[in-house]
Formats: sequence, C-alpha cells, structure tokens
Amino acid sequence: MLIASVSKKVRRFTNPVKAFEIVHSLGLEGGRYSVAQWRPDDRDFDRQTRPDRSLAMKENHAAADLKRVLDERIALANSPDAVWFEAKDVFAEMEAELDAELGSENAR
Repeated sequence: MLIASVSKKVRRFTNPVKAFEIVHSLGLEGGRYSVAQWRPDDRDFDRQTRPDRSLAMKENHAAADLKRVLDERIALANSPDAVWFEAKDVFAEMEAELDAELGSENAR
C-alpha cells in the first residue's frame, strides 16, 4: 500500500509493479518497503464493489441486445423476400382474433 504524504490516504495495490511504477513516476529512486501485509493469494481483499459500474454495464448490454434485435429486424424488412401487409388488414385480423377469444370466454 502507498500512503499519500499530505492526506494520509491509503492506496492498496494487488500488483506491486503498479505501486513501483507510481513511485518511479514521482521521481523517487528508493524507499522503505514492506510486504508484511501483502497477500498475493487473496486478490479480492480490498476490491471495492462498484454498483454504479455494474448498473451501467447491464444497461449497456441491454442496449446492445436491443440494437442487435433491431438490426436483425431491419435486415429482415429490407430483404427482397420480405412480405408486406397493409396495416388495416393486420389490425382487422387482430380484432377478429380478439373477438373470437372473447366470444369463446363469454360462452363458458
């Protein structure tokens, strides 16, 4: 872990190489280091959960799935084999099916 000199904020590293990169970027050539509390086998010891990122990633995946479905539907609609129906015919058929369903339920 590294501790900031002013704020005393602790920063832990699972990979010590990253810590040494930061020390090097600060222009330090050496220092006193201890690995007494380093637990390389316990990777999740300081991992913080990120529910905000989790939610954002779930939303991104859902949006990607929706885009994939829309792209498939657009490709089907643009296909030369696509069959087109008039909206009034489709709605008339749906209403007839609904009337038939409601009629059979009322007969019970």
